[in-house]
Order: sequence, then structure tokens, then C-alpha cells
Amino acid sequence: MRPARSPAELGLTAEDRRKLEHALRSVRDARHFRRLLAVRLLAEGKGPGEAAHLAALSRPAVYFWLERYLAQRTPEALRDAPRQGRPRKAPRLTAERLR
Repeated sequence: MRPARSPAELGLTAEDRRKLEHALRSVRDARHFRRLLAVRLLAEGKGPGEAAHLAALSRPAVYFWLERYLAQRTPEALRDAPRQGRPRKAPRLTAERLR
């Protein structure tokens, strides 16, 4: 088995670790929390497998969120993107169309 890379090899600094710890204290969304936790664990020197296990994510997901964090260097980069979701109603549904 290959030894885990250090936080510096992954591109993480002590400042990143502080930012992630601060964000973890105030986050309210569970998915955002798990992503922050996984990246913070990497910043602490944990391996990707261990970070994935502790944050209940897959290893590929841990790498994905690490890359996303490193691209912007902000905990907000780990939030879900806004989505439209399902429409509230069918605006063009008429009695004629139902027949």
C-alpha cells in the first residue's frame, strides 16, 4: 500500500486547515459539513481512505472536493451549487391536454 501524501504534497497549508476548522463550527448543511470534514482531515495528514471513511464519502469524492477546494481556497467552494429543482406546478396543463 502506498503511504499517504502529506498535506503539503496535496497542496494544503496550515491556513487552509484553520479556515476549514472555522467553517466546520458554523456550517448547518450536512453535505457541506461532510465535505469540509474530509478536506480538513486531509489537511491534518489523514489519508484519503481514512478521510473518506470518517466523512462518509467515497475516495473519488474526497479527491473531487479537494480539487474544488484548492481551485478557490475557500470553504464556500464545497457547498452545493444552486439548483432549480422540480417545477411547483405544470403551467401548460389544461383540461384539454388531459383528455
